[in-house]
Amino acid sequence: MSSAGNIAGILPHALGNNIFGYVSDDQESLEQQLSLVNRSCNLKLDSRSCARLGQVLQTNPSLYQHIQTLRMDHNGCRNDLGSSSILAVRDLKQLANLQCISLRVNGFMAYKLSWPALHPELRSALYELLAKPDLIALELTNIEGIDISFIGRSRHLKELVLHGVEHSPSSDPSTPATPLTREDWSLCSLSVGQCGDALQCLRTATILPQPVELKVYWGPYDDKMDMAIKSFSCNVERYEIIWPNYEPSRLHDGNPHSAPLDFVCFPRLKTLKFGLHFKQLGDLLHERPPTTTASTEEPLNFLQQINRLKESGTNDLESLEILVDLDDPDSIRQFDPYEQEKMLSSFLLEGKYFSSWESLDCMLGNEYAFPKLKKVRIGLKSAAVVAPGSKERWDPLVGGFKATVMPTLTRRLISEVIY
Repeated sequence: MSSAGNIAGILPHALGNNIFGYVSDDQESLEQQLSLVNRSCNLKLDSRSCARLGQVLQTNPSLYQHIQTLRMDHNGCRNDLGSSSILAVRDLKQLANLQCISLRVNGFMAYKLSWPALHPELRSALYELLAKPDLIALELTNIEGIDISFIGRSRHLKELVLHGVEHSPSSDPSTPATPLTREDWSLCSLSVGQCGDALQCLRTATILPQPVELKVYWGPYDDKMDMAIKSFSCNVERYEIIWPNYEPSRLHDGNPHSAPLDFVCFPRLKTLKFGLHFKQLGDLLHERPPTTTASTEEPLNFLQQINRLKESGTNDLESLEILVDLDDPDSIRQFDPYEQEKMLSSFLLEGKYFSSWESLDCMLGNEYAFPKLKKVRIGLKSAAVVAPGSKERWDPLVGGFKATVMPTLTRRLISEVIY
């Protein structure tokens, strides 16, 4: 077995000391083996980490060709961005085989990375890195003042995530030119949230990305988000709506936009999925009172949209999944077995949800309206430790729910409750 000293010229000392096994003393063979190890790089966007990475790459230039995934995280410290040491990140543009980039800003929810406030050289280097034409995955989170028109240069982009991104057109010379025209540009996956301006930029671009999978995080919603989501509807086969636990649901709190629930606008929709907390379930299963008139400005709810899909005459829906988080949003508090069982009973059998589940069973159970439907799954997720024997006590509740509340789907053998 080669010693760590034999590979000191290829790897950082700390990394070399943590690789065990037989390695070749031949330089070419060793570099081929290293290419299997160094495909992913996690970088904190601060002066210390950037300086360290710059030193490692300068000492071991062979690493440039191996890194394929780069994840950059910023913790919200503004002071660090002004340090000259952070400019070491400029060398990252030499990552010739880079395919996946993630730039996430963490810390307080209200904090966003101000793109114009970055050092011009750092901003230029990051623009050049993010605009690599052969990227296949790009994630941008909590950034303001960034011109995202460069996304059009990523000719092979398959996965795009834009969360909390505020687009701002810029005349900055470091900003790439107008997006390239690509008639065959089609995303596999698009995940968006709180990024109306950014989506508007994509929507009005020469080329419109048409995702097969669309994921929408519920949050502040405006006309730009509404129009953009409808613009991305042509090829969507998998559609998912997620309500973050830290935000109150606004489905029926005066919000005039129905786009998040307007899944009828997706002509190729096959899979429909919802992810939410137990306390938000009432918003999803909310039923409009019989006295409500058609002129009411309240957006159509989930059950009404399912009914629209049923009455559309044709649909390709194959799967519906509702994933419910049963944990308390307060991570310090955990439900005891009695509370868990009470919550499950409320979720499945209480009156305020009972009629909604029945309506769903009646509509989805129509084989003529949903001829391709194969699965209706209700998933109950909990990170809390479930007491021994709890799931056995839950079995009768789940069995009763399937037999009495959703008998049609149960008879068709397409309903399941996962817990």
